[in-house]
Amino acid sequence: MNRSARLLPQPRTHARQSPSRTPWLSAAAVPLPPGVGSSLHVERRLAGAGSGVAQAAAVTSAVSFGAALGTSLNAMGEVATSMLIGALAYRRGILTPQVLMSVSALTVNIFIPALLCGKVAMIAAGMQALGLTKWLPLVLACALIQIGVQFFLSGRLLRFVARVAPDSAKGRVMRLAMMFPNSAMPLVFVQAIFRGRGDILLLAEGAIAFYLIGWSSTFWTAGFSLLQGAPGEEGSEPTSGVKLGADSVAASESRRPDLLQRLRRDVGRVLSPPVCGVLTGLVFGLVPLLRWLVVPHGGRLSPPPLGFLFYGLENLGRAAIPSSQVVLAGSLARSLDRACRGEGCEADVYRWRARDLISVVAARVLLGPVFCGLGLCWLLRALGLLSAAPGVDRVLAFVLILESAMPSAQNAIVIPNLLGHQKMAAAMAQLLLFVYIVALPAASIWLAVGLHW
Repeated sequence: MNRSARLLPQPRTHARQSPSRTPWLSAAAVPLPPGVGSSLHVERRLAGAGSGVAQAAAVTSAVSFGAALGTSLNAMGEVATSMLIGALAYRRGILTPQVLMSVSALTVNIFIPALLCGKVAMIAAGMQALGLTKWLPLVLACALIQIGVQFFLSGRLLRFVARVAPDSAKGRVMRLAMMFPNSAMPLVFVQAIFRGRGDILLLAEGAIAFYLIGWSSTFWTAGFSLLQGAPGEEGSEPTSGVKLGADSVAASESRRPDLLQRLRRDVGRVLSPPVCGVLTGLVFGLVPLLRWLVVPHGGRLSPPPLGFLFYGLENLGRAAIPSSQVVLAGSLARSLDRACRGEGCEADVYRWRARDLISVVAARVLLGPVFCGLGLCWLLRALGLLSAAPGVDRVLAFVLILESAMPSAQNAIVIPNLLGHQKMAAAMAQLLLFVYIVALPAASIWLAVGLHW
């Protein structure tokens, strides 16, 4: 028996463990040996074990809800600590608006793409051994299904709860906040929950990366068009901010683009830097020559000839999580500061009523996790589609519940700024501030449900 196999729990041991003492997240992932924390070691464990890791990840015993809640609260405490430090930095004048803009640009265009590229390359290199060849289309389909369900639910909430016309400027802002979750925050939570459990952490990050392809393709096309056609915002000039793909070009076009220009614009929006990072990781992980040259995958006795490229990306990717937390904390602190001073409330069309806030919070905190998280997981299990990813079905289900329980997308503020809709951007910032205050504590409950599922 080789060293990789000895590190894994044996099936006979699983059969003798009691459900109350063996949570799936700890039994499925063996902590790394002391002093060993590299991605190379994790990948060798995954590839060396083959389907054994997949079977180990599908431990039949489930963690108790109390233990799962404790784990989720610890993760929430880590996130809250980082955000508190970021908020204090904003209050001290360290995180100025210019600094936030620069850090946000670095995070979106460099750090997150580097992180996703490395994780996806590792997953793709071991796809055959892990039985994940059907994982990518399944995760993509789930992302599109979740956004579609939220589109349907948001229309009903706008009409019957908020009593706002969905096609109005206010209705479009609320609908965008209801439909799209924060795409970077799930990476923060999985690292906090699965720290020291390298195999499950790698699978969860890979699922989030694949989910991001479907999320980004709809956010930067349908979401952009949703706010672009908002009435009452014509004549504004685009503001300087984070430029993603063709957004800066599209925002400054004064004439109607022809079919080729529109196609180029939409492709540029879909191929945002994080999505390009995911696709690049797929290429390096799936093409045999590139995998041999760059990716430190299992089955090889020596490092790859160009492995320094992979480790350089890995080093940059480590900055993605802390920089995302700093940007989010600074943005929320800035929104709170402006709300306390009464800024951004001049436009009556964007004045938020209690029923407006309840509608958006209900979509993100209650209806989204119930229908797009638990409901989708139960549907996939009933249809037998989770077997398309044998052994990692629990990881996939957890990621789907996690995504559905996240607050609104932070990039929802970026689109109005790109379009030059300053009143809309200020209103969106105030709306997201309230959503995050309510949704972040509630997310700990849904994280516990996801771990217990």
